[in-house]
Amino acid sequence: MGRGSRDGRCGVTTPATTPAGEPLDLYDAPAVTLSTDSVDLGEVTVVPSGVGTYVADVVFPTAGTWRLQVSVRVDEFTSPVTVIDLPVG
Repeated sequence: MGRGSRDGRCGVTTPATTPAGEPLDLYDAPAVTLSTDSVDLGEVTVVPSGVGTYVADVVFPTAGTWRLQVSVRVDEFTSPVTVIDLPVG
């Protein structure tokens, strides 16, 4: 999911797959937000890095458990949302 460095920078990868594990060609790039109880980075920019895979370069200002919220637009009307706990530090 991520690759980190000592200064808080991390590459966050958001793969989108079918239930069978195949890459999903999305209607639009996913909307990704990052937050903790005390810090809200808001929406982060993601860029495609392959079919169904998007990456973002993020600087985490604090260690701890971050909430990674991903909204995936699979068609014009459907955007399921998932939240993942992302340990940083």
